[in-house]
Amino acid sequence: MNNDRFPHRCKIYREAEANPYDNDKPGETVLYEGKCRSYTRYVTKGTGEVIDSSRTLAIPVKLMEWDVSPFTGDKVVIKIIDREETGEVVDFKPNNFGTDITWSQELTTRC
Repeated sequence: MNNDRFPHRCKIYREAEANPYDNDKPGETVLYEGKCRSYTRYVTKGTGEVIDSSRTLAIPVKLMEWDVSPFTGDKVVIKIIDREETGEVVDFKPNNFGTDITWSQELTTRC
């Protein structure tokens, strides 16, 4: 049985600012690309009547190992077997085993 701690692949990147005098498309700076674990946390807030959920990425990179730390608004792409999820960083939380990144998922509509 294979039960990998980081079974998914993800990419966190920052879009470069567009230069109005440059005809080229703005680029991106990749902050992290590699293995991760994407999961949902369910928490009860306030009076305990409403259950709220947040999306989290566990990444095996400790605080001092980041060249550039992710900020709110940086882009996230997660590949989970046969599907891809996209969103934006909401919070960056280093811990003893690596880093947890809370992110908001972009909703896509299907016709």
